Amino acid sequence: MRFLVLASRLARREMAAQRSSSLLVLILITLPVLGITAYLTADASAIASPESRIARELGGADVRVLVEAPEPFAEGVARSRADITTEFGPDSQVAALVKVSATTRAGDREVPTTIHLHDTASPLTEPLYRLLSGKRPASADEVALSEATARRLAVSVGDRVTVAGVDRPLVVSGVQFDPRDIEAAFAVLPDSGELVGPLTAEREASPTLSWLVKIGPQAPPPGTIGTLTVVNKRMVLLESQPSNRSLFFGVFLGSLLEITLIVAAVFATTARRQRRFYALLALSGAGPRQRFGIACAHGLVIGVIAAAIGVAGGVLAALLLRGTLEQATKTRWEQLTVPTGLLGQVVLLAVAATVLSAALVSRSSATRNPAEALHGRESVIGRSRRGLILVGGGLLAVGVTSMVFGLLVRRETFAPLGVLLGVFGGGLLLTVLLPRLLVVGRGMRLPARLAIRDTALAPSRTAALATAIASMIAVATTMTFYLTGMAANPDYKPYVPDAPENAAVFTTRAPVAPDVLGRAAEQLGAPGAIAFREAALSVPEGATPSPVQISSAALGAFSPLTAVVAEDEADELLGRPLSDAERRAFTTGSALALNPGLVADGSVLLKGSLPRTPGNASTPPTFTEVDVRMPALVVADRKFRRAPLLLVTEQVARAHNLEPLSQSYSYLFRSSALPSEAAEDQARATLLEGAEGRVLSGKLLVERGDSRPRVVNLINRLIVPLLVVFCLVIIAMGIGLSTNQLKDDFAVLAAVGAQPGIVRAVASWQAGATAAIGVVFGVAIGGAGAVAMVAGSEARWTVLPLGLTVAAAAAVVLLAAALGRATASRRLPTPRWT
Repeated sequence: MRFLVLASRLARREMAAQRSSSLLVLILITLPVLGITAYLTADASAIASPESRIARELGGADVRVLVEAPEPFAEGVARSRADITTEFGPDSQVAALVKVSATTRAGDREVPTTIHLHDTASPLTEPLYRLLSGKRPASADEVALSEATARRLAVSVGDRVTVAGVDRPLVVSGVQFDPRDIEAAFAVLPDSGELVGPLTAEREASPTLSWLVKIGPQAPPPGTIGTLTVVNKRMVLLESQPSNRSLFFGVFLGSLLEITLIVAAVFATTARRQRRFYALLALSGAGPRQRFGIACAHGLVIGVIAAAIGVAGGVLAALLLRGTLEQATKTRWEQLTVPTGLLGQVVLLAVAATVLSAALVSRSSATRNPAEALHGRESVIGRSRRGLILVGGGLLAVGVTSMVFGLLVRRETFAPLGVLLGVFGGGLLLTVLLPRLLVVGRGMRLPARLAIRDTALAPSRTAALATAIASMIAVATTMTFYLTGMAANPDYKPYVPDAPENAAVFTTRAPVAPDVLGRAAEQLGAPGAIAFREAALSVPEGATPSPVQISSAALGAFSPLTAVVAEDEADELLGRPLSDAERRAFTTGSALALNPGLVADGSVLLKGSLPRTPGNASTPPTFTEVDVRMPALVVADRKFRRAPLLLVTEQVARAHNLEPLSQSYSYLFRSSALPSEAAEDQARATLLEGAEGRVLSGKLLVERGDSRPRVVNLINRLIVPLLVVFCLVIIAMGIGLSTNQLKDDFAVLAAVGAQPGIVRAVASWQAGATAAIGVVFGVAIGGAGAVAMVAGSEARWTVLPLGLTVAAAAAVVLLAAALGRATASRRLPTPRWT
């Protein structure tokens, strides 16, 4: 306790005497703690709690039962209810969850929405969606909209909207949101028998049915009904969270390493002054244990203050960035969650690092010779560096091996580990290599020679600061190449677009007039509409046809679309004129395949089904599988879900017992630029109003590209600039602290007659050289990590990160030189001649 009190007094005295240096020390230790605290707090707050996840999936029930959609749907719901009641017992509470796709309209605005029908007054369904304003719908004339739907329709509580399939306007009773996706467009309707039939009757409705069950005390153990699947609370909690755990722990461990490196650099930079202090204590009679205890207590005080400020600042930063992060991730935080366990580890590491660094500085003080003690010289300066060479070289070799191994096996996860080990090992080797700089300095101008001499004679200080700079430069280089490369890869992950990018596909059950298509094309920025119809097997009159499916093992579970098109429409769908050979094959009996995986041995295999026996209220219909093989010619290499990948003329289709699917009309609009959401809504309204028979359930889908690269770009725009600024601030603080600690040497130079320009030049050369060493080291390690990470992933090489890396490296060196010159230009202290 006495040591702690004494250290506190000494710390306050030192901070008062060296205010600028002490402030820089605190800031340098505080900043990495603040950064990792903000990241951990934001990550913990973005993850839904177990209670919230259960409420979102199960509501107030014990289990959720997933069943196949019955046919016919409206009548099948009653049969399914009876089956669920029989399975779980009459004393169990059940609530049906019906989900359909429909269009919601307000004025001239249209939004495709997911309609949820359930008993909104039931305690089983109440926790499913959270209420933002208003109340839940209680009658068949009310509807609750999601926050995104209300915003896109420009409506609020009390306004009226229409839903496709409902023959009357509905009053908006409330606005709800899904905390997992605040951009989800949905609407909630009370479960009434009159709405299920009309909403599920449309072909595009794609209805699904599930049940929430509150199991009664006398319920028998659940069995199986058909393909019934039961989801309970345990299964909900076992589902993976959207947060990337491997990325999380990588950032966490990397941040701990960065904290350690920065703390070591801080104390190595201030070591000279501290060694003088502890050596004078030794000459005054303080024993080794007393000096060690004072050093540990002194480091403890500094570490606790810095960690406390860093944790408080990090939590505040996460709170201030909450709105931006929620909007970027399209989720809503339940509350600000502070991960005390993880933050405790961060605080312990920061405090332990400061205590250990302070203790090592005190142990290295020269105490035998008073002159050396007053000079602050290190007593172990002549110690053998063989151990450093072995450890540093070993770590560097393991790091390089890790990156090479990741490159060979094409796994990007090995690259960050290699970068961290390489930085650690290279930092240790720098302490051995820096004294060799004396040879490099021969023949250079006097300021450069003096700066290089000081760097070579104080290798620990320069190596620690250069390693801290290198670690930040290496991480920034690697991640910038990786993130930018991932965003630049259009084939990132197995994403299959609905149509060509920027294009739109409208599907409806009746043909649309040409003038209506022209207006919609103009609103979408397309030159016109390209008509096509999905192909189906020819069936007897009165039977329900079904689309044919292309059999292709090369495309896996992906199901391409086969379309019957006119000859002139094939050019437009392909995006280029057909060659003479392609046109001849197309008109004489061959299909055109827009993906080589569809064709095997010059032909394509189509599979369909014909009804064998009709179904009734209690028995589903049976079908006979039919294979159709036709010659095909590959004309492109594309993948689409909604746009066709196999084109046939109507004449060729009928020759193979195919025909256009009844009540299926599709139109493709090719735009040179991505239509805005407002333009999309206008075109949707135009098409729905112009479709013959007023088809309110038609769908317009605009292909906006894979959202994941856009998320990576968003990270680049939001996180990377913050990271770069954060690193530049830390580097600037470190260089400023290093230069500030050398003001006594600058004062001696000035006192012996050196011109002010020489003093400033020495300071500029010294700071710039330290930064340059760290930058070159960091770019080398970071570049190797980028090669391993990009080559081992789906990222692509881009020029932008190279320019950013060169610009950042030059900026760091110039900033360091400018800071050194500015510090030496200030009033210098009285020189110490001892």
